[in-house]
Amino acid sequence: MYHIIVISSQAYLNESIVEDKISKGVDGIYLSPPFVHKGIVKAVLLDGHHTLEACKRQNIKPQHHFIDDDLVDGLELLFSDEIEWYLDWAKGEVETEWYPTYRLYENIDPINL
Repeated sequence: MYHIIVISSQAYLNESIVEDKISKGVDGIYLSPPFVHKGIVKAVLLDGHHTLEACKRQNIKPQHHFIDDDLVDGLELLFSDEIEWYLDWAKGEVETEWYPTYRLYENIDPINL
């Protein structure tokens, strides 16, 4: 069992989207495969920032899905153990630093162990 820190570099939240997800029900969040970075198991929040916020406000655990398809843009860097390159690429033009958003405990091996 691994303690996984879900990280994001997206800081912007649209309140109307969060409120809509709360009223209509939340769907899942989508994560990169877990990887070890600086001694910590992490996964990148690829999609579902507003869903995660809606879940936090309702004090419910979001359904999460690990995306391990190497055809998804940039993930080939993770599978090649190019973690720093991936984090730089995934961040793109965003000025926000990577920050922890959520914690998971999962029985899934990091791809670079």
